Amino acid sequence: MTYTETLKEAIWRMHGCDSKHLESVQVTEYSIGKIVWDGTVEVFRLLGPMAPARRCYAWIANHDGPPQVIALLEKAPVRSPRSAVHATVVAGLDTKPRSPSRTTGLIRKRPRKSEDA
Repeated sequence: MTYTETLKEAIWRMHGCDSKHLESVQVTEYSIGKIVWDGTVEVFRLLGPMAPARRCYAWIANHDGPPQVIALLEKAPVRSPRSAVHATVVAGLDTKPRSPSRTTGLIRKRPRKSEDA
């Protein structure tokens, strides 16, 4: 599973809807003149009539514990990739981005429709 596919699967599991990858945005967040977050945020359009928001901003966090997918919906105050990162930094979450090459096998694919029965 690719990095983007891993994030799409996590969005489906967290927010209950499919998504389409729109773009990758480089974000650098500073606090008191120091870089506190530097990485890429993936932007997804949420699909379907039951989608909880128009977009979702996602990345995989790199911290001491197991990898964690961060997937924030585009709802106030989150309105952009930068504000998604800012929200996690202000909340004190350890959400520094993880290298896409280190994400293999983080999330299992959901069963196909024929396997659900």
